[in-house]
Amino acid sequence: MDFSLILGRFADVDEHDDGGYLAKCPAHDDSRPSLRIWRGDDNKVRITCRAGCKPDDVIAAVGLTWPNLFDVSGEGNTVRKERPTLVGAGPVAGLRMFLDGLTLYPSTIAYAAERFGLSEYGLRDLGIKSFDPAADSTTFPAVTRAFADFPRMVH
Repeated sequence: MDFSLILGRFADVDEHDDGGYLAKCPAHDDSRPSLRIWRGDDNKVRITCRAGCKPDDVIAAVGLTWPNLFDVSGEGNTVRKERPTLVGAGPVAGLRMFLDGLTLYPSTIAYAAERFGLSEYGLRDLGIKSFDPAADSTTFPAVTRAFADFPRMVH
């Protein structure tokens, strides 16, 4: 089956940074995309609903069967079927040093107060810092584009 035909069965399909896709799950009343869809380099399509729907219910809801998810060809992203290898101690230590070097921006303090009711002292007590791509000129090589595109609260 063609991968674009499979993706066409789902609503609000968008590419995800890891090479897969996110879509609204047809097996439950999904208010925002919670279904992960990806095709491995073995041409098998995998689906996982983050809300916990069973794959059988998801594929039945869009009129597919299990055989439709095997030997899938056509345009679309693919990801490696093997799990990624673990990151070594060196890069983990480098990331820790990068995170330790961050600061706490006033915009983060205001956001945390409004969203979580946390004061600046509470944030500092928890070890929370800020990453703001507009203000932080230093980045860490292993930081993904998805992480670096938006301001973040980090620990």
